[in-house]
Amino acid sequence: ELKGKTLGIQAYGNVGRLVGNIAKGFGMKVQALDPFLPAEKIEADGVKAVTDLKELYATSDYLSLHIPATEQTKGSINYDLVSRMPKGATLINTARKEVINEPELMKVMEERADLKYVADVAPACAEEMNGAAEKYKDVKDLFDKIETDTPCGAQCGKGYLFYVPSNNQNFSVESMVREATGILSEIGIHNLVVKVF
Repeated sequence: ELKGKTLGIQAYGNVGRLVGNIAKGFGMKVQALDPFLPAEKIEADGVKAVTDLKELYATSDYLSLHIPATEQTKGSINYDLVSRMPKGATLINTARKEVINEPELMKVMEERADLKYVADVAPACAEEMNGAAEKYKDVKDLFDKIETDTPCGAQCGKGYLFYVPSNNQNFSVESMVREATGILSEIGIHNLVVKVF
């Protein structure tokens, strides 16, 4: 499951190096960003040096945080960064709790059921985050209502009809359709017909 996936490391100090070595043992591709280290020192370990923080988040299936809690880093892991992560990505925080902008993390988690957040210290909004995960069961339950529609031709395979309730209190029609589209595309279904009721 980990082989071939990309691990991003934010802050490539002693702990970051150890994490990178373990990840390579699992056959993962490792990349790291550390503004205090020259790129050649990072790459000497067989790790790709990344200089842009947004790129690190956008290209990492797993991202491990090792930054200290300073005035510059507190609350710096925010919506803009986390929302860039690929589908199904995992953010791992074994650094300091304070580096996470928790209200913005909560916003991302509400919008992206595919993302995971793992930490050794529970965020203050842990209860709300668990509640958001429970709400997403509504979206998954709707897949019981997916019906095979008439084939739309060999080029796009089968069409699927997705019934979306307009009165769902937890999610908008747009967010449910976006979630359905993402899940179906993973199994090669790209022709989605939506019916709102």
